[in-house]
Amino acid sequence: AFFALFIFSSVFNCFNARAEGLRLFSGLSKNRLFIGIMFLIATVQIAFIYLGGSVLRTLPLTPEELAFTLLISLSVIPFEFLRKYVTFLLKKKSNQKKTTLTSFGSKTKKSGNGEVTFKKEK
Repeated sequence: AFFALFIFSSVFNCFNARAEGLRLFSGLSKNRLFIGIMFLIATVQIAFIYLGGSVLRTLPLTPEELAFTLLISLSVIPFEFLRKYVTFLLKKKSNQKKTTLTSFGSKTKKSGNGEVTFKKEK
C-alpha cells in the first residue's frame, strides 16, 4: 500500500506541478498527452498492485484499502492549493508594501527591507 500511495501521490502532484497559478485544471482538456501519461501510470500501478504477485512482492489491496490509499494521495491537491493561495496572498501583501507614491514630482518607493528611496520624475 505504501508504494501505491507514493505513486498515486506523484500522479496527483503532477496536476499541481503543471499549473503555476491556483487553477489546477485550466487547459487540461487541451493537453491530451498529459492525461494519457497520467492514465497510463495509474493503470500500470493498479496492474502492479493486483498482478505483481511474488515478482514485485505485492499483495492485492482490498477495495477499501485502495479507496483509502487514493483518498490520502489525493490530499496533495488541496494542500498544494492552500500553499499556492498563501503564497499568492503573501506576494499580494508584499506588492502593496512596495506601492509607489507620487508627490511633488518625485516617487517614493518602499522596499521589502524598510528602505525608502526617492527618484526624481522626468
